[in-house]
Amino acid sequence: VKIGPEGEVLVRGPNVTPGYLGSGGGATEDGWFRTGDIGEIDERGRLRIRGRLKDVIVTPEGENVPPVDVEAAFAGIPGVREACVLGLPFAGGESVHAALLLDEGADPMEAVSRANEKLLPKQRVRGHTVWPAGDFPRTPTGKVRKGLLRDGILALQGGLQGEAAPEGVRVSTSSRSVRRLVAEVARIRPESLKETTRLVEGLGLGSLDLVELTVAMEEEFGVSLPEDRLAGATVGDLERLAHAGVSGTADAQAAGWRAPGPRPATAPAAAGAEEGIGARGSLRMPRWALRAPVHLLRRVLEEAVYVPFVRFYARPEVLGLERLAGAEPPFLLVANHRSYLDSGLFKTMLPGRLRGRIAPAMTTRYHRVFFGETEGGPVRYAKEWFQVRLVEFLFNAWPLPETAGLRASLFYAGELADAGFSLLIFPEGRHVPGDVMDPFRKGIGIFARELRLPVVPAYVEGTARVLPDGASWPRIGRTRLVFGPPLRIDESAEAGEATRLIEAAVRALQESGSPQKTGSSAGLPSSPGGGGGGT
Repeated sequence: VKIGPEGEVLVRGPNVTPGYLGSGGGATEDGWFRTGDIGEIDERGRLRIRGRLKDVIVTPEGENVPPVDVEAAFAGIPGVREACVLGLPFAGGESVHAALLLDEGADPMEAVSRANEKLLPKQRVRGHTVWPAGDFPRTPTGKVRKGLLRDGILALQGGLQGEAAPEGVRVSTSSRSVRRLVAEVARIRPESLKETTRLVEGLGLGSLDLVELTVAMEEEFGVSLPEDRLAGATVGDLERLAHAGVSGTADAQAAGWRAPGPRPATAPAAAGAEEGIGARGSLRMPRWALRAPVHLLRRVLEEAVYVPFVRFYARPEVLGLERLAGAEPPFLLVANHRSYLDSGLFKTMLPGRLRGRIAPAMTTRYHRVFFGETEGGPVRYAKEWFQVRLVEFLFNAWPLPETAGLRASLFYAGELADAGFSLLIFPEGRHVPGDVMDPFRKGIGIFARELRLPVVPAYVEGTARVLPDGASWPRIGRTRLVFGPPLRIDESAEAGEATRLIEAAVRALQESGSPQKTGSSAGLPSSPGGGGGGT
């Protein structure tokens, strides 16, 4: 038994059938039978089945969400008789949607909020339907017919386009501009929003979503949303803020919100110099790692250990370095993401004056207790504290959160740039298998616009084969790092358009830097890849 691509359980052995009668082909690939189940193997070798591969929800961000994990979050919530979670079609992927069977008088938004509090940002429910019938459509054995359920939900949603909603489906009929903006960011219908809908727990908005919403609110209503209040904010809060912004700055300030001030002339460092620093369980920035003795010790270790290590195992080839000659660092380095080894290529193959001053962004998803995104005991906190400090010391990494706190991260990125460090960001947000690329998250457009650094697109190839996800040690292979000409993002550019421009530049390098296009390094293996994310 092993776990294959996309988390599918694969088996082989004398007990596995070589094929099906009348199928005209084998049932195995390289001797491994594809079960169609998704699962995971723990440290003791135990296999846990998490559902069927065909039921996995693939979000627009490329994250795989097993419905059974989300359904489990509804267990025990008062008023919820049963929840069935499925993916509804949306541009670029599917949205996580919950069909609910509720007791009389139960509040569906309260149930969704309580469930989302238990879930990771990628798992959170973005929309829900109160099923009007007494039960879901089921097979004779009692399993929910998800195909019929999905068709029924889509039919009900289609009915919402008319004057009245179908009987039994609870929705809001508000069409306010604030709800339209929130719905666009959350990728749901505005009619499903209520005044009490919470942005994070209720809609599952992550940090990049919140920044996108902040930008939209500033542009349309002239109010800036303080990030320390967004985690608990509701749609009604935003509506009151929008009214205050339209009626005048003084009213907005009296309501506890600030109006947007003029953009500083340099990178936004000073405005957030102390933001994000806190006690246990808060987002804090690793300014200690910039101190001269720490930086000197890290540089010695990089040149004496890390650079030879990466060159020995990864055998990297670099293309396009000459394209950086006309631009002055610091840079905003933007690349696709294949493996934990990706950062190593940049810290190894760039010239010494650059590779010693690179600061990669790291996700907070694996250390959520340390960064205050979830609760945890002292043992868990101590373990994560050690892991985060080690990564910050060895790689000069800085946190890029998945929930509230992105503005503090942006401010610290400005500090790093002011200190002469080039920033390294992987906008896909996870390791993407094979030779494909996920769409870039809009947050990279915000970083590029606000920091005003030359944006250097780069394409990474082969690292997933050298260090696959789950491997405890690399194996010798061949990798490639391709650089494109620096881009300049106008400070007035729309974040989405800036993101599309940067993504297009990286995709162009994928074509021009491939072995077929360059004619060099023939036989470089493509990366089979794996899930996950990281620095």
